[in-house]
Amino acid sequence: MDPFPMGGEASLDGSSRIQTALRGDGVPLAGFLTIHPRDLLARFASQISVREIEFASFANEPFFILTGRAPTDIDLTADGRMASSEFSREKILGVVRDVGRTAMIRRKLQRPAW
Repeated sequence: MDPFPMGGEASLDGSSRIQTALRGDGVPLAGFLTIHPRDLLARFASQISVREIEFASFANEPFFILTGRAPTDIDLTADGRMASSEFSREKILGVVRDVGRTAMIRRKLQRPAW
């Protein structure tokens, strides 16, 4: 049994909606147009020997992850500024609360009227 199902009937439950909300609707590639990856490599060459640049998103906000030799990673905003290595707990809770509210409203609308 998959603890994190990603499709079919399981995609209708709350945990799958939370995963989708946290991940976003895909990586917003247009958000990465402010800085070229070549410029990121040049800017951080003295701090990390980059092996991989990952285009990622959290709650539809784009960011880069520069990965070097383990355990070296640098998280950057889409415009190339250093980002926290941890997402804001308030932001995570806000996304989860929004999903919960939407699910409660959906359930209330689906209940039969007596």
